[in-house]
Amino acid sequence: MKRRRLEKELSKRLEENVHRIEEVLGENPDVVIRRLLLGAYRRVSVTVISMEGLSDLDFVSEYVIAPIQTCDAQVSLTRTNALAHLSEALNAGARVGEARTCAAVVESVLAGKTALLIDGSDVALIVNTTKLPSRPIQEPEAETVVHGPREGFTESLGTTMALIRNRVRNAGLRFESLSIGRESPTPVSIVYIEGVVDEDVLAKVRERIKRVDVDVVLDTAFIEEFICDQPYTIYPTVLSTERPDKVTAALLEGRVAIAAQGTPFVLVMPATLWDFLTSPEDYYEHPVMMTFVRWVRVLAYVIALTLPSLYVALTSFHQEMIPTTLALRIAAGREGTAFPAVVEALLLEMQFELLREAGLRIPRKVGTAVSIVGVLVIGQALVAAGVVSPILITVVGATAIASFAVPLFSISAPTRLLKFPLMILAGTFGFYGIVFGVTLILTHLVTLNSFGRPYMTPLAPLRPRGLYDSPLLRAPWWLLVRRRREGAKGRVHDQE
Repeated sequence: MKRRRLEKELSKRLEENVHRIEEVLGENPDVVIRRLLLGAYRRVSVTVISMEGLSDLDFVSEYVIAPIQTCDAQVSLTRTNALAHLSEALNAGARVGEARTCAAVVESVLAGKTALLIDGSDVALIVNTTKLPSRPIQEPEAETVVHGPREGFTESLGTTMALIRNRVRNAGLRFESLSIGRESPTPVSIVYIEGVVDEDVLAKVRERIKRVDVDVVLDTAFIEEFICDQPYTIYPTVLSTERPDKVTAALLEGRVAIAAQGTPFVLVMPATLWDFLTSPEDYYEHPVMMTFVRWVRVLAYVIALTLPSLYVALTSFHQEMIPTTLALRIAAGREGTAFPAVVEALLLEMQFELLREAGLRIPRKVGTAVSIVGVLVIGQALVAAGVVSPILITVVGATAIASFAVPLFSISAPTRLLKFPLMILAGTFGFYGIVFGVTLILTHLVTLNSFGRPYMTPLAPLRPRGLYDSPLLRAPWWLLVRRRREGAKGRVHDQE
């Protein structure tokens, strides 16, 4: 019933409008309602409604209340001309809009704006006085770099837009604003550069974002699940980042970004697997060194995925492939264990996952110490009890270190899950099981798409032009710039 009443147009009776709005907002102490009497004989009633904590009350007093009183002193206000004169007076110091329904007034007040209701007028004036609480700009903790910018997005959509605008000083930069959420509309912006953006990708983003149907958007991850191509894959097909430099580079490459109020993470699409294995620092250091680092990252990713299963396969089925001295040491270490290698690996990997999650939830000041002590004490206890062998602790530790070498958590998370079925396949079929499992993973990756772009490009399908900036090569900037310009000319020629 309240929702139906709000959708009706405003009445010319001020008290009726104020009563309907108060009925919806309730008796909350943060709802600030000021009643003013204007005009020669104080016959023009004006009600100013704002929200404490979301609106800048000092701004309201200086640029809303003061201009109203000044206008009242200079002009003979009546119920007929009050709307026009007050709108003109407020436009001098603030952005002023209009609302014609109670729903629009309530939505504006909840967004931090100030509403002016005038007796005798069925139109409310909306003044932008928003001042949302936000934290200062800080370095992103999840995407740290040694050499590069230290700025990261914040939960304020305005700050996010400003950081992007500061880097993309292009007249074609566009922010398409919309609201998502039935119960609590959340401001969202689609960001792209007109003339550079891939129009097909932009059209798909617009189409898919219309399908987002949630009560509230607490994070851009809500949107990601609605717009991604394959919702059931565990591999991320949309890049989520809190670094302005990564978003800037993506926009200049013709991609599209989505930012939302209340989260520091911005979505970038389309994305490939290699976008998750690279770091902004790759472009701030010498290309030869960064090429070596990319090789290290890819090797680390492969180790994190396959090392435990290789240990299980070698110790269970293919002992002849292990050097004799090492094989004798492994056999001596496993002599007192009570479980086969596959059970040992599963138990220790699961124990490490528990310690990893516990380390994330424990307060930061004691988390590191508890994690280190937990690993040492529990590992030593498991070896002493004959549950696992000493060599397996080395294997699990190497796997953990390799997983931490991957730049983004969103791409290292699938390896944490996939290594368990690979270990089971290795314990059942040996190397044949590992090959079968890896083949399934590669087949799945090749079939993935991100807004029409193959997930494994430029390797599958092979695109020689893209190999200059690939997972295993970072060419010098002068060559990258030339290749990208040639690619841009090719796209323009294709469009013509």
